[in-house]
Amino acid sequence: MPLVPPVTIATLPVSLPTSPSSEGKGYPTGYRVLNDRSCAPGKSIAELGSRAFSCYAVAMIQGAIFDMDGVLVDNLEYHIRAWQKLGREHGRNLSRESVRRVFGQRNDEMIRSLFGSPLSRDVILLYATRKEEVYRALMAPELAPVPGLVRLLAGLNGAGMKSAVATSGPRENANLVLDGLNLRQHFDAIITGDDVSRSKPHPDIFLLAARRIGLPPEQCVVFEDSSAGIEAASRAGCACIALSTTYPASELQAYQTALIVPDFLTLSASALKELRGTVTSVPAQREEGNAKPKA
Repeated sequence: MPLVPPVTIATLPVSLPTSPSSEGKGYPTGYRVLNDRSCAPGKSIAELGSRAFSCYAVAMIQGAIFDMDGVLVDNLEYHIRAWQKLGREHGRNLSRESVRRVFGQRNDEMIRSLFGSPLSRDVILLYATRKEEVYRALMAPELAPVPGLVRLLAGLNGAGMKSAVATSGPRENANLVLDGLNLRQHFDAIITGDDVSRSKPHPDIFLLAARRIGLPPEQCVVFEDSSAGIEAASRAGCACIALSTTYPASELQAYQTALIVPDFLTLSASALKELRGTVTSVPAQREEGNAKPKA
C-alpha cells in the first residue's frame, strides 16, 4: 500500500528562525509552504506577511517516536495472559476484553480499572511488579519485531532522522525488548512510564520524547496502536501512524491518524518525510507535558 501524504493536525511554534526559499519568500526552518492560496484565495504569502505561516507552513517530519507494546513487538496476547494469571492469583476472572479495553495505560491505572476495589499504593505496586514478572517470563522466549521494523529503523538512521521509544510500560520491559532484539542502537532516546507523571492520553510522554531528540513535536511522527496513544499523539501536535496489531483497522478509523498499517513493510524514511500537517494552532493552545522532575 503506497504512503500518500495526508492532511493532519500540527502546530506552529511562535518564534522560529526563518530562511529564504528559492522564490525569495521566508518560511520557518524545518517547515515548508504548501499552497499560496489554500487558506486565503487571492492572497499571496507576501501579501499575508507573518499571517501566511498560520495558513501555509507545514512541518517537515524529521523524527519518529515509537510506542513499544503493539508497535515494536506484537505482544498483546502475552500481556493479556499475564493479567489473567495475576487476576487468578487474586480471585479475579479478567476477560480478554476488559484487559484490551484499557491496554496502553500505565499499570497503576489498569489495576484500578481491572480490580475495582480501592487498593493501597503498596498493593498496586506489588500487583504491577508481579504482572510484569509474569509477562517478561512469557514474552522473553517469543520475542520478535513487527515485520519491517528493523529495515525502517535502519533507514531512519541512514537518513539522519532522530528516533525515540515512548512507552507507558516500565523500563525493565523496554530493556527486554530493546536488548533482546538488539534495537537499542537505533534510538536516540528511551522514555518509559517511569519518566512522566501522567500517562496517555495525556501528551506528556510524546512531548518529552520530542524534547529529548531535539525536535518540536510537529516535526515528529508517532507510531501507536491504541486509542489512548493516538489521542496523546494528537494532543502533543504530532502526526500519527496507527498499527492494527492490537485493534482492527475498522476501530482505528474512528481516530485521527495519518495512516493505518498492519506493519512497517510499506514504510520508508523517505515516505515519512512526505507526511505533512496543516498548521492550525500555536503553542499557547497546546497542552504542556508534565514530566517527572529528576530526583
